[in-house]
Amino acid sequence: QVDYNHNYNLAQLASTSNPINGVTTNTAANAVYRVPYLGYQTAGLQGTAYDGYANYNSLQATVRKAFSHGLTFQGAYTYSKDMTVISFDGQANVNNASVLGQQYAPSNFNRPQRFVLSYSYQLPLGNPKGALLGYLAKGWQVTGVTTIQGGQPMSVYNTNGGTAYYGGNNGGTGETGNSTGQLAPGVTYGQIVDSGGIESHPVVNNGSFAGLQYFNPASFVPAPAISATGQVTTQANCAGCATLFGNSGQGIFLGPGQVNFDASIIKTTAFRENKQSVQFRAEFYNLANHPQFANPGNAQQTTASFGLINATTTAPRIIQLALKYSF
Repeated sequence: QVDYNHNYNLAQLASTSNPINGVTTNTAANAVYRVPYLGYQTAGLQGTAYDGYANYNSLQATVRKAFSHGLTFQGAYTYSKDMTVISFDGQANVNNASVLGQQYAPSNFNRPQRFVLSYSYQLPLGNPKGALLGYLAKGWQVTGVTTIQGGQPMSVYNTNGGTAYYGGNNGGTGETGNSTGQLAPGVTYGQIVDSGGIESHPVVNNGSFAGLQYFNPASFVPAPAISATGQVTTQANCAGCATLFGNSGQGIFLGPGQVNFDASIIKTTAFRENKQSVQFRAEFYNLANHPQFANPGNAQQTTASFGLINATTTAPRIIQLALKYSF
């Protein structure tokens, strides 16, 4: 698996018992001297290689009904887990990039549970011998696709974390590096997402609609600080200190799931010894017309929209009509 722009020169923590290039303290300013390769910035020596790895395991079950008596359907269920060391944006620079295995986590595109039902039913109506009312009644068909799936794994990042490794002006986001968020004391992964249906989650309104709160921002706190001599404390107690990486992993909770119904009503009328036909179709997308929410727009602790949903994954109900003449 391609490991894109991997950092090879991330600074490491030093101490009096473990000096690095003669440096025994840890500050953002001296990070450039605590690197494996002097003369390069902490994010200034990168490479792309095929050293990433992933694995996928799943349980898949399918039920099919062959077409008979006007009915056919297929139901497919997948329970899966996809794990990878390559982070969400295709590179492996989350937390300590020198230890690739520490970011082994669920991939962002995997939906652990997914069920899809597709069906087609020709309604047993009408008089096949051709009275006018019979022609109006026969030839009706109902088809559809129902999709029910869980959310995608999500991670939380902190652009202020990891300055002890990145340095004061390097890293923090993107290809140069990411620090995961720091969980608040006592908070577990299962407590991050607000309970109840998404529609019941709090609405954040700072003078105008900002979004639905999907998870509680208070579940995360600033990254821990490290003094020059190596004591770990909070940023509040250590002004100007460099910061460590957060203690949360990647893919630690799931985004919103999805339940969607698409359906069609079709009326086909054949005439002239079935050599010609007229077909009417009414197609309904998101038939139930309920919102299906996207993941929170920003998973960076330092943004005002942290933890807020402000978009949907599907449009409101769309009705499409069509008429086709075949000859």
